[in-house]
Amino acid sequence: VCNLRCPLCPTTTREARLPTGLLSLADARAILERFPYTVQLVLSNWGEPFLNKDVFAIVRLAKERDIRVQIESNFTLFDEEKSRELVASGLDVLVVALDGASQETYERYRVGGRFADVLANVRTVRRVQDELGDHRTELRWKFVVNRFNEHELERARALAAELGMAFQV
Repeated sequence: VCNLRCPLCPTTTREARLPTGLLSLADARAILERFPYTVQLVLSNWGEPFLNKDVFAIVRLAKERDIRVQIESNFTLFDEEKSRELVASGLDVLVVALDGASQETYERYRVGGRFADVLANVRTVRRVQDELGDHRTELRWKFVVNRFNEHELERARALAAELGMAFQV
């Protein structure tokens, strides 16, 4: 499930071959018990992980088992409380999908998203990390280059540096 309507995403186009839904804490526990040698868990696949009310509990469950955890997100649905939960969860990597360096370019693909909100959410997480002295979570800006955003590549790279984010193309 997702809150945006990106034109090539099977979640949006309803071309997904599997049923949509959210991973429950009970199912996550059962999966991790079935695969005891798991070393990395990526909690995202064609949807928005932060729509899942159990996402932070799932992260904590994996971290208790010494599993490296990564989440990829459009990062539009965040606030102070979720920022504090994210930092406390011990999440290793947060990949933020930002395919532009302006609202006009960003919304060409991330339909329904607000570029300024995503930047504000990143700044909130950074502030909370600083307040708590907890910088375990690496923040990455993921920029998928296309003909609508390629002219903003260097501006996006500069914004990522300003926000203290790794930049990946």
